[in-house]
Amino acid sequence: MRHCVRWEEVRLNIPGPFDKLSPIKGNLPLLRSLTIDDFQIFDSDDSPESLDCFSLAPRLCTVAIGNIHPTTSDISTLPWCQISDLKLHFFNGVGHVNDVLRLAAQTRSVTLSHCFMGDPPSNLSEEFTHSLESLSVILGGNFSDQCFRVWTMPRLNCLHLSIRETDSLSRISYTLEELPSFVQRSGCVITTLSLVNMGLSDVEAIMLLQCLTSLADLTYHEHPDDKKNQSLTPLLQKMTIDHRASSSTHFLPHLKKINFRIHFPFATSLLVSMVQSRWIPNETDASEMGVDCLGVVKIQILVSGDPPVDPLLRSLLVMRARGLQCTVSLDMLD
Repeated sequence: MRHCVRWEEVRLNIPGPFDKLSPIKGNLPLLRSLTIDDFQIFDSDDSPESLDCFSLAPRLCTVAIGNIHPTTSDISTLPWCQISDLKLHFFNGVGHVNDVLRLAAQTRSVTLSHCFMGDPPSNLSEEFTHSLESLSVILGGNFSDQCFRVWTMPRLNCLHLSIRETDSLSRISYTLEELPSFVQRSGCVITTLSLVNMGLSDVEAIMLLQCLTSLADLTYHEHPDDKKNQSLTPLLQKMTIDHRASSSTHFLPHLKKINFRIHFPFATSLLVSMVQSRWIPNETDASEMGVDCLGVVKIQILVSGDPPVDPLLRSLLVMRARGLQCTVSLDMLD
């Protein structure tokens, strides 16, 4: 601990009591990141372990916490007023997550990884409001979206939903039916959305996207194990702009960037038509149509077996010479 003044990152994974760490208090001038592992290893009959030794760390801004319990640890002494980035792993229950978010009132970016959110209805009687701006949820096991039934996040502008590539879709159960109501209730303006490895149906994908009228940046990645492309064709059709239609009917009118990962084969002509319909570099034309110009396109194509002989999406690449920022790449699967 004599070198604690040099510490920039700390992972705490030792048994208590933590009073042995008392010498580092006030001697952490460079500490930026703190990871606190699962404290369930401690006897719940002991007094809660205090993390007061980290209360004076002027640069600490990122905290990651494994599943903890109030009877085993006291995290209230962390310098929450300066924590901007918070990650919670394997927490059990919406109420437990909300207790930590109440402490982290100034946090702007929150990641929930493999948290079980299936609280009984009796635990979801009170709405919970937070001013965070970015929310990432990494699903694992059984995920219930009832957390979105009680959350209100008026400043939320970035939403990231994902499943790890190492997790099989067949082993994960989740629902997202509460998300549209959550967005409406919060009155938030979500401009960035990531849907990674989610395996959504076309109905689920469109239901979610149609409530995000201010969306400017969309990432949509198919899971490497999901080769059905079940939501792609209807989604591309919905995203294609009809230049003769009223501006009030346009789907995702402010979309400026897309990042797609798609299994081959897929409806290449639909993807090309969608991009062409949204690439409107003339600002006057775009304004009259009520649609922002789609200027950045990134396509990653997942290929099993022999790669396609002809370059895919050639017409999109040709558009780069006219100003479209477009990249197309192939990723060979085993």
